[in-house]
Amino acid sequence: MSKDKKSLLKRLSNITKKQGDMEKVKREKKKKLKKNKPRGYNARMTGSIMFWVLFGFMFLFVFVNAISGSKPTEEIIVDNKTTNVSSQSATEFTKRFVYDLFNNDLDRSERENKLNQYSKLDLAESLKLSYKTTVDYNDISLKEIEEFEDEKAHHTYSVVYKTEIPLSDDELEKVNKNKDNDKVIEDMMEDDPDIIKITKENKIKLTKTFIVIPLEFNDSGFVINNYPSFTYINENEDKTSSNTLSGLKIFGNDEEEANIKNFLDTFFQSFSNESVNAISYVLDDEKYKYGLQKTLEFERVSEIELYEGKDDDVIANVVVEFKNETTGLSSKSAYLLVLSNRDGKYYVKEINNDDYIYNFINKIDENVNSENNNNDESNSTNNSNDNIEDNSNENDETNDNATNLNENENENEKTNDNESNNTND
Repeated sequence: MSKDKKSLLKRLSNITKKQGDMEKVKREKKKKLKKNKPRGYNARMTGSIMFWVLFGFMFLFVFVNAISGSKPTEEIIVDNKTTNVSSQSATEFTKRFVYDLFNNDLDRSERENKLNQYSKLDLAESLKLSYKTTVDYNDISLKEIEEFEDEKAHHTYSVVYKTEIPLSDDELEKVNKNKDNDKVIEDMMEDDPDIIKITKENKIKLTKTFIVIPLEFNDSGFVINNYPSFTYINENEDKTSSNTLSGLKIFGNDEEEANIKNFLDTFFQSFSNESVNAISYVLDDEKYKYGLQKTLEFERVSEIELYEGKDDDVIANVVVEFKNETTGLSSKSAYLLVLSNRDGKYYVKEINNDDYIYNFINKIDENVNSENNNNDESNSTNNSNDNIEDNSNENDETNDNATNLNENENENEKTNDNESNNTND
């Protein structure tokens, strides 16, 4: 073998040896690294990776909701329950009714036809609007659902509506002829905080009110079963188509009826204008303790029906007319009152409490049923006594017949003995 070949083989052998040595060094380094890793290192690494993956998902979820989330409202969320009158369909029905009631951009006949879809009552008469009034659907917020027997309920809404009122002659002159026009408008808006805008011809007012919608569910579906009524809710505080009155007895004291009518005028005057403390002297129902807080002016009680209630209570079914002088809104509201007498003076114990009527009527029915049951028991007792007497008489007759048979047998025996003696003789 030549020197060149030997030299080449030696170089190849050296290269191979070096590569083997390098691989050996790498393996030894890996072994050292493994030996130097603290206990639980792999578990901590796995946990760290999982944490950052979950954090990424959470961040993505919050980010997407922040972008797509809508503006929160004060409206309460109503869960679907077993009763129809508290379902989502019911609240959509009453909310749509409130929307149609407060928007009067249609002419009178069209508005009446639209409202007639909700009830057989003339609901257009329950809220007369003198000026152009509009309400946004999102400004109608459900505040409370109060359920009663027989699929009836009261839905209470807060409504924020706009009214365009023409400027008076004096206001027109101030706004259009005064050089300092902005100052005049600013002063007018300070005097009346409800005004949100003043144009050359109109002032636009924003008014908030609370309305109670009486709802019923029957075979024909949802129906507004009486005129809506207005109330007041202190939001800063923590918080019928079938005639249910037909089972009541009509109040028949004419002299006392006149006193009650006078009291109702006084009550609704106080209910619409007075403070909570003043109202408390004539009202016990905590749900209505705020009255109307001057949101509406009392005009008159247009309809009154009086019935006898529990003990000395009087049930008053009334229709009351109110008006808002600044917006021109006039309303006709139905109230069901339970009146009672304290120290010779009337006061209102309950307002729009259908359960009181229902329970009272049922109690009357229970008394009638108990009387019928007592009569039935008495009749059955008398019948059983008659049966006992009849059986006793039958037993007496049976005993008499048995006695007669015994006497006949004895006579027959005596006859047979006499015959036998005669034969022997």
